[in-house]
Amino acid sequence: MIYFVREILLLIAFTVVFTHSVMAQASNDFVKCLDKFPFNEEVKSNVTTTQHLCYKSFAILYSQENKTPIFSVEKLTKSSVEASWLQRRDGHFYVDKAIPSWYSSSPKDYFNSGFDKGHATPASDMGEPESMAESFVLTDCPPCVNTKRRLECFLL
Repeated sequence: MIYFVREILLLIAFTVVFTHSVMAQASNDFVKCLDKFPFNEEVKSNVTTTQHLCYKSFAILYSQENKTPIFSVEKLTKSSVEASWLQRRDGHFYVDKAIPSWYSSSPKDYFNSGFDKGHATPASDMGEPESMAESFVLTDCPPCVNTKRRLECFLL
């Protein structure tokens, strides 16, 4: 019986990891995400080694050099925030397949580093399961320090 339960749990874990690795592949064009920007206009940056990442509910300007988000944008509505209250957070961070591996952060970057993974775009803002899953992509995770009062994250 224990063997059967273990196999079921491993199957569920594999399904979650596989689903996340397939789901988040950002578009590399902010033109598809202009509805998330203030006044529907792209915010420019003078950082040269960047990548534009457009997800379903948010967009990120990603620093390839530092492997962190420079900024993220999203459009919040009352209905999306209320819907987010019903979403269950799974908390599984994963790598975006749209980023070449040499520019991408990975879970091992955080292991024994003294930093936590934060969210540039909060998972608690996501009103749909797909958007919630996308918010756990590592390109949305600046390094954070857990202080006694709060989680302090570092964007460029």
